[in-house]
Amino acid sequence: MSSVRTELEDSLSTEVEFIPPGITGLSQPMDVAVMRTFKMHCRSLYVKYHLTHDFCSSAAERRRLITAIVVTAWSQIDPSVIRKGFIKAGLVPVGPREKDGSFRIDAPSKDIDTGDEVDEDEESN
Repeated sequence: MSSVRTELEDSLSTEVEFIPPGITGLSQPMDVAVMRTFKMHCRSLYVKYHLTHDFCSSAAERRRLITAIVVTAWSQIDPSVIRKGFIKAGLVPVGPREKDGSFRIDAPSKDIDTGDEVDEDEESN
C-alpha cells in the first residue's frame, strides 16, 4: 500500500512536506504574515463569486471553484510578504551558496553513517 505522500507526489507531480509537531510557536509569524492575507483573499473571492453565481451543485464543481479561488488568492500574495514572514519566523536558510544565489549542496560522503545499515552482530540479537 502506498503512503499518502507517495500517492500525492506521484499523481500530482509535487513534493509533499509534513510540518512536524511542536513548530506552531516558531511558525506563528509566518502564519500571521502570509496565511491571514491568503485566507482573506480566499474569503473575498468566494463571496464575490457567490454574489453573482449559484452555489455549486456537485463536488467536482466545488473542487474546480475552490481550486480557482486558491490559485487566484495565492497569486495575489506579494512575494516580499512571504520573504518577510520567513525572516520574522526565523526560518531563514543559511549555508554556502553558488554564484547565482542558490544553495550549494555537496554529494553525501560514503563515510557518513546514515543509520540505515544494521551491524550483523546487532541483527542476530
